[in-house]
Amino acid sequence: MDNTTQSAAGFAIYCDGEGKLLELVKDELGIKRRMGAVDSFYDLVAKSDHSKAGNFLDTAFNDQAALDWEINVSLQEDIKPLHFSAARVEEKVLIVGSTSYEHTLSYMEELMKLSNEQINDLRRRIKSDFEQKKLETEELYEELTQLNNDLSNAQRKIEKKNAELERLNKVKDEFLGMAAHDLRNPLSVMFSLSDLLLDEDGDPLTEEQRELIEQIQESSEFMLKLVEDLLEVNRIEAGKLSLSIEETNLKTLLERIVHMNEGLARKKDIDLVLKVSEDIPAIEIDAHKLEQVFNNLISNAVKYSYPGSNVRIFLQKKGDEVRIGVEDEGQGIPEDEQSKLFEPFTTTSAEATGGETSTGLGLTITKKIVEGHNGSIEVESTVGEGSTFTVHLPLEQ
Repeated sequence: MDNTTQSAAGFAIYCDGEGKLLELVKDELGIKRRMGAVDSFYDLVAKSDHSKAGNFLDTAFNDQAALDWEINVSLQEDIKPLHFSAARVEEKVLIVGSTSYEHTLSYMEELMKLSNEQINDLRRRIKSDFEQKKLETEELYEELTQLNNDLSNAQRKIEKKNAELERLNKVKDEFLGMAAHDLRNPLSVMFSLSDLLLDEDGDPLTEEQRELIEQIQESSEFMLKLVEDLLEVNRIEAGKLSLSIEETNLKTLLERIVHMNEGLARKKDIDLVLKVSEDIPAIEIDAHKLEQVFNNLISNAVKYSYPGSNVRIFLQKKGDEVRIGVEDEGQGIPEDEQSKLFEPFTTTSAEATGGETSTGLGLTITKKIVEGHNGSIEVESTVGEGSTFTVHLPLEQ
């Protein structure tokens, strides 16, 4: 024996097919002394390895042998891994455990009086098993390598597509910006000239002429609003949302916006009702941008509300934020349409009750401005009952 085998220590036992201890035939580890009564192979094994020990025993009993299994053994509070081999002898199983695999073969040879041919056969089986596992490992490694290469190629393609999409999106934004900018001036001229014709003190216009000029004025006004909104969206998407933050009295701001929309509401016999809590502090915001937000929400509420109804605007403090809500008694928005409300050019099945037009960009701009203030906006709506848009703004930026 070599030095490794000489310095190794182990034990050998006979068990039945269920692991019940029949005989302790070698005990260099002091099994009896360190563990006391041992009734089963499982008494020697750490609890965490009981399942593995069961598979080892089944393999030995059914396949005649189990070679070089590493199983943790529990000797009182000492847990150590041992090399195990086993062989079936009629209806018994000889189990050998040692700190050295070579030592287990030595035990097997001694206890079973195995011939050189039998020992070599055991070793051939071990080598064959090892080579099979090595082959399986190499095949698995090659498969994983191929999958990794495929994944890397796919990632490169995705990155290339994303870069191209980003470039095209930038080109689209630049084109929209230039187109909108170039359209703004002639549309402004059309609107101004139509307004001038309607106010001209010269020869009176016929009814047909006035009607045509009014249509020109309405169309140019709508197109001008659309162009302004496109430019606003383009600036925001390009990361150019510039905020002029200053301390602002929200109550005063909302009162002014409500007053600005009263004329529009009065035409449809709609009452605007503002309710403000008493404990609203001044807040640092861009008053001009948020005026655009609240004006859009209130005018939308009027636009989609029925004549004779109410639009309620509330301002309240809740924890470390203020909430500004606009609640109408209009048609409501179907649930499956609500998630798309803040996307550009989105339209819903709800129709303006007075024939008013919409660019489909107002809520997109509103959401971007609110988020630029580190806030959020949400909508609650029930078809046939109305909608409530609520803006949440932090008290401190």
